[in-house]
Amino acid sequence: MKLQIAVQVGKVKVTISAPVDAIILILALLV
Repeated sequence: MKLQIAVQVGKVKVTISAPVDAIILILALLV
């Protein structure tokens, strides 16, 4: 059970961090 929760949390973190990284890249290019 704990492993499943960890995998789900990891997926959520990847889903959230990917767009954030893209936004940071775009901002870095604009500056």
